[in-house]
Amino acid sequence: MLDTIRKALAVAVCLALVAGWSAPARAGDRIWTRGGPEGGAVDALAISPNFAVDGTLLAGTNGGGVFKTTDGGTSWAAVSNGLTNLTVYVLGISPAFPSDNLIMAGTNYSGLFRSTDGGASWAQMPSPLNTGEIRAIAFSPAFAADRTLFVSRGNTDALYRSTDGGATWTDIRANIGSVSVGAVAVSPAFATDNTLVALTSAGVYKSTNRGNTWMAISTGLSSTALSDMRTVAFSPAYATDQTLFLGTGRAGIWRSTNGGASWTAINTGHTPQQDVGSIVISPNFASDRTLFTGCPSWQGFKSTNGGDSWTMYQFNIDYLDEGNRINPDVWAMAISPAFATDRTVFAGTFGTGVLKSTDGGATWSIVRRGMMAQRLTALAVSPNFAADRTVYSAAGGPGIFASTDGGLTWHNRNAQTFSLLDTYALAISPNFAADRTLFAGNHMGMGNGRNGIARTTDGGLSWSNPETGLENKNVRALGISPNYASDRTVFAGTLCKDFPTCTDSYVTGVFKSTDGGNTWARALTGLPKKGIYSLAVSPNYAADQTLFAGMWEGGVYKSTNGGGSWANASSGLGNLRVWVVALSPAFATDQTLFAGTDGGLYRSTNGGGSWVQLTNTIGTRRITSIAISSEFASDRTLYVGSNSGGVFRSTDGGATWSAFTNGLGHTYVQALGISPGANPTVFAGAVGGSVWQYSFSSPFSAELREGWNLISVPRVLNGTSPNVVLASIAGKYDLVYAWDASDPADPWKSYMPGLGGDLTYISRNMGLWVHMTEAGTLTVDGETPTTTSIPLYTGWNLIGYPAGAARSVSDALASIAGKYTLVFEYDASAPDAPWRSYSPQVPDFANTLKTMRPGFGYWVKATQDCTLTLPW
Repeated sequence: MLDTIRKALAVAVCLALVAGWSAPARAGDRIWTRGGPEGGAVDALAISPNFAVDGTLLAGTNGGGVFKTTDGGTSWAAVSNGLTNLTVYVLGISPAFPSDNLIMAGTNYSGLFRSTDGGASWAQMPSPLNTGEIRAIAFSPAFAADRTLFVSRGNTDALYRSTDGGATWTDIRANIGSVSVGAVAVSPAFATDNTLVALTSAGVYKSTNRGNTWMAISTGLSSTALSDMRTVAFSPAYATDQTLFLGTGRAGIWRSTNGGASWTAINTGHTPQQDVGSIVISPNFASDRTLFTGCPSWQGFKSTNGGDSWTMYQFNIDYLDEGNRINPDVWAMAISPAFATDRTVFAGTFGTGVLKSTDGGATWSIVRRGMMAQRLTALAVSPNFAADRTVYSAAGGPGIFASTDGGLTWHNRNAQTFSLLDTYALAISPNFAADRTLFAGNHMGMGNGRNGIARTTDGGLSWSNPETGLENKNVRALGISPNYASDRTVFAGTLCKDFPTCTDSYVTGVFKSTDGGNTWARALTGLPKKGIYSLAVSPNYAADQTLFAGMWEGGVYKSTNGGGSWANASSGLGNLRVWVVALSPAFATDQTLFAGTDGGLYRSTNGGGSWVQLTNTIGTRRITSIAISSEFASDRTLYVGSNSGGVFRSTDGGATWSAFTNGLGHTYVQALGISPGANPTVFAGAVGGSVWQYSFSSPFSAELREGWNLISVPRVLNGTSPNVVLASIAGKYDLVYAWDASDPADPWKSYMPGLGGDLTYISRNMGLWVHMTEAGTLTVDGETPTTTSIPLYTGWNLIGYPAGAARSVSDALASIAGKYTLVFEYDASAPDAPWRSYSPQVPDFANTLKTMRPGFGYWVKATQDCTLTLPW
């Protein structure tokens, strides 16, 4: 039997009955990648004037840059190439967009950016518009002809006008007076009436000569309205109805029907939501009288009678997002130019991303696929990650998300009746596999009925708020005992109510629970009245009762009696604003801990007795997060996240550092998490970039069918003997073959479980024939390689393909171009034509093998001895 199989394989290039298999691609291997959560804080929306045809909408996000859809919101793609500031407050799209592809983006401190290719690339505008906060962008409706647009900049209170499409600018603020200019709007009849309106610190101003001179038009507006004006909009029928709408931060919405000569509040049905941040008006307003408002503090309202009365449009808040609560705060809106027929309107929210209605606001759906712009605030990785692949993230606004596939996909985990929308701290039980317990801290829990602590005991499907004795619900930090299963101890770090001034009488500091969070007591003796930003509990807490608190201002404090009393532990800590404190897993013996501050990273090797700054490569930038390898005692590896520069890594305990940004760039990283083990997955929570993951090792998985399977194992294996590599299918296979072309006298090597053989090891270089007696799943752990070199010998070679992605055959074998004549693959998932072949000597259409895929085995016929080099 064995001789028959060997002859068949050798002579006919493996003409055997091979069963098919497939290996799923893994994200994050040797490069930072994102899997979500989707959504984000959308500050701005800009819709194409040709939306009915091109389906184009752009979203400016808070920290995530610009995203674009060309299918009406079904899918989104990041279009931020060239943006050096990813917080985009305002967007403007040219009325001539179908022909000029012009978009303007205003940022929070880097000025104005311009794209002339529909967002594919961006260039920062030159001085004077290369700095400062851009508050408004307004195009002339006749832009194609007059090339006029207006931009207001906050840091110098400038109002700029360009009449050449943005090539040059003139500051026309002086024509108004010494005022601060906010929103700007241009009349739809600008080509003939030359009218624009500006909201300023001195009231509402109007110009009827393109900004050369101005007049005040604030009559009737209350002092409250004048003190907090947000947005202004012209009726599309302004030429005939002379109607303007004004949105304020504390006095709702106002209307003028005489071109601004006088104003009247129109809040019937609009209260109590007085915070109006955006107004969009039906293009057919003259007949349908429809307009919408967006309220940053809670959804928004719709009127169908020109603002005489309002009704709140409903997002079905409790059940819209996977049956969980969402954050409904609307920060931006856009209405279809074809609203009269398509009834389409969009709402940009704080965290949930973009919502869309196609029935004039009656019903809504979430449209955020591909929009990964969440502002991540905390991460928690399961202690049993190797088995359950579970990680949690928290975002300021949308709340808590969970992934059970190592960060590839994410699901909302907010309770239907419990507020988790401002979660800034997470703590996961060390016994999570058994108790499924996770704690969440609410950064804004001090008022308005919000909760400070939330607890789940089913992995996030449901939550409770056990807070008896928790006198301060403004929770910013959490710490959990490593012995939680027995001592049930949890700590909560709180901020003062008037943070950061901390002058009130609010009880501020650390609270402790010894019954799993059911009841809490003060644990703050010796702590100053400042905010707690980080808590770190000793890995040896049962014996040393030690924990540390990182203060917003005040350095680091230490307790050695379980929080009973605290002492300052900041000697040598040059910067007293501490964002994060992290302890070595071997703290009991090495007494090592790290503190991330506004002025860089510090290390103590004597339990906080003294500190030394670590500036190599990191410098003095703000360090916001720290993740330490569970194997730190031996591998000396840790990671830090920063507000500029992304992630840095040290493999010598912090002495030296290198940028760790492949694929990540200089993203603002607010949170870090790391899985246990020697080949971990590192997670980075970005401000506006969702969760990134970087994997040194991910399980290789293949479904093997009964009969012959041709595979390879694309991993640097921890153990190489066949019985170890194939342990997950033990009892389900009876024979394995490999072909060793370096041994022409006896190239076939075999292994039989229980009997052994001359196949003594398995490597990623090999192609393997595995004969299964029943179907099974092969799972192999190991490090993902960076580059693999495979020696090939003249004649046939059976090789693996240890790469991270499929490539065309010519690209995959580029390093041996001209040195091979034929490649074979067997894919039994296509039983009618399982064999596929490729030859560089025939036209491409004649080749049935187009790509080489990770984990498949390949026969390659070489014309000379050579070395194949495969990058991951």
